[in-house]
Amino acid sequence: IASVDNIDGGFILIHFEGKNNDIGVINGLGVLPQFQHKGLGTTLAIAAWNYFKERGVRELRCEVHKDNKIPYSFIKGLGFKEIL
Repeated sequence: IASVDNIDGGFILIHFEGKNNDIGVINGLGVLPQFQHKGLGTTLAIAAWNYFKERGVRELRCEVHKDNKIPYSFIKGLGFKEIL
């Protein structure tokens, strides 16, 4: 959970996958409307990636449906590549 001025402004849900827990997965990420477009979602994603890297994760995944345009665009903007 990310707090801004003592308000819970966003969250990220993550877990590990793979035989050796070497794949990190973002299950969900949400930011309250008043904190959107201010970098909070990006900060949460970077914090998750750093957390995973510290634990030896070699790959980060996130599943977003292509028709869900705003989250899809956000995830692509973070550098994720589409895999079918």
